[in-house]
Amino acid sequence: EIYVGLQSQNATRDGSLNSPFETLEDALRQVREWRRLDDAKVKSAVYILVKDGTYFPSQSILIRPEDSGTKESPTVIRALGNNAVFSGGVKVNGWKKIGKNNLFSAELSKNIYVADAPTVGDKYFPIRQMWVGNNKAIRAESHSDYTLPRILNWNFEKQTAVIPNVFKNFEFKAGMEFFIHQWWAIAQLRIKNAILEKDSIILSFHDPESKIQSEHPWPRPWISKETGNSAFRLVNAIQFLDTPGEWFHDEKNHKIYYYKRSYENLDKEEVIVPILETILDVKGTLETPVSNIHVEGLQFKHSAWFR
Repeated sequence: EIYVGLQSQNATRDGSLNSPFETLEDALRQVREWRRLDDAKVKSAVYILVKDGTYFPSQSILIRPEDSGTKESPTVIRALGNNAVFSGGVKVNGWKKIGKNNLFSAELSKNIYVADAPTVGDKYFPIRQMWVGNNKAIRAESHSDYTLPRILNWNFEKQTAVIPNVFKNFEFKAGMEFFIHQWWAIAQLRIKNAILEKDSIILSFHDPESKIQSEHPWPRPWISKETGNSAFRLVNAIQFLDTPGEWFHDEKNHKIYYYKRSYENLDKEEVIVPILETILDVKGTLETPVSNIHVEGLQFKHSAWFR
């Protein structure tokens, strides 16, 4: 039995119950070394027992062919309790009410908080999701699911969309995105430019999604007088931050703004933004597969999706 836990304060951890390894990777490396040396400890099953706690791996946890067990000596990675959690994110700390500012009205400012964007390895990273406690927050958006407007047209040759100007004091900002529902799928495109005309706005998009969206045959934006055109919304602009549960990441100034829900206390709630798209990665090949490894009872949360 090898233990993994956050509780030990010992400088030297040996994987015992009272001095557990700090990371799952350390435990896997220990078992890998035993198997390489054909140590007597791996003559029967090896149990890596993970104590309760939230673990924040700095990279994807890799399980490779060298980690494989055998039928007689499998490697069992098992949660010791009910709350062994592996998070793909990092914490956002230091939330403060925004106070007087030039970004929001006095009424909105009562509920909007701001914090510095976190860094990993002293570097900032893209943020596309955020969790507050157990609730996923919403990237600032122009319309909710129940109030989506409809596009006016789509020019496939010019790769542009024409939408109604249903926004109050619309102003295009770099980083704004376009969400569209079409047939059985949705697409999200980064907006390259927005040209205002009387009551409409012409949107162009960045590649590769611009070309993909306008050239692939199915599904396409829905244009129909009988049933209505495709529904859409605009996403990721500070001007859309006006509803509880919404957030916006100012990449230029490295700030995160959040419209707090009435029942939330940001001094107590854990706010997480993800950086790992894959938390646990099992990599084998046809010639050298990964085998006889069991993962039981672990929880995985806060994985990123950057695409």
